[in-house]
Amino acid sequence: MATEKTSLKFLSAFNNQGTRLGQADFVLTLLSVYHGELRDRIEERSREMSEGSVVAIDTQQFLRAICGVAFSRARCLLFTAIFAESINDGESGTPPDA
Repeated sequence: MATEKTSLKFLSAFNNQGTRLGQADFVLTLLSVYHGELRDRIEERSREMSEGSVVAIDTQQFLRAICGVAFSRARCLLFTAIFAESINDGESGTPPDA
């Protein structure tokens, strides 16, 4: 498993041109260090989706969409768990507003 020091070395080597990095760059760099296979799958899928399309899908755009779906699903699971707990406690309640 990579350490923080390894991650920083990798990030600094990645950004040796002084280019301003965004959040997606940072996340993709961390994926390279900790889950290289997952990053490869994300990049391959974005290339596959871009083939034959009018607009090419950038890996960073695809990553943002993946994160948006993941956070939405996590929020739904959390609300479901809270609602189920209130039912099990005998409280009559409705799911919290988003």
